[in-house]
This record gives sequence, structure tokens and C-alpha cells, in this order.
Amino acid sequence: MNRLGFDFQAKTWAGAMFEVLRDSDALNKYSSYFEGYRPSYEGDTSFEGGSGDIEHGESHGSGIDTSGFVRPGTKNNLDLAAYAVQAWQNN
Repeated sequence: MNRLGFDFQAKTWAGAMFEVLRDSDALNKYSSYFEGYRPSYEGDTSFEGGSGDIEHGESHGSGIDTSGFVRPGTKNNLDLAAYAVQAWQNN
């Protein structure tokens, strides 16, 4: 979200929207309305590097920078996504 230019308020709003959708089970209840818009990834292996191998980031390391996290002391979707990106980049 930092790369997309989300400020603190936008991150908070996105987190709130996610929690409402998750807690209300709206995604499961209304998923049939969106089936026609679901993209097909049939035959697309680009997400795996095309060869079936898992693609990793460039560097190797084990450090995670939490300075950009929204709430480092709690479990939340925004920080989980940021953590996953850094883990991938660190290989």
C-alpha cells in the first residue's frame, strides 16, 4: 500500500473494509454475483516464472523492516501483506 501511495487514513479504511467483508461473510454470500467477472488464468504460468519454478526476490536476508507497518504490535492484514512482500524480496 505504501507503493500505491496510501496514506494512514486510506490504509485504515482499506483494513476496515476488509474486516467488514470478512466478518459479515459477504464474500461467500454474494460471490455468485461476481463469477462472470472472475478472470481465467488457465494456461498462465507467468506467476510461477513460466517454468513451474518458484520465483524469489533478488536479495537474501532474514531481516524484516517494520518501520512502515501500520500497527507492528498487532496482527492485521496490512502489515501481513507488507511482511509477505519483504519476505519474498529477501528470498
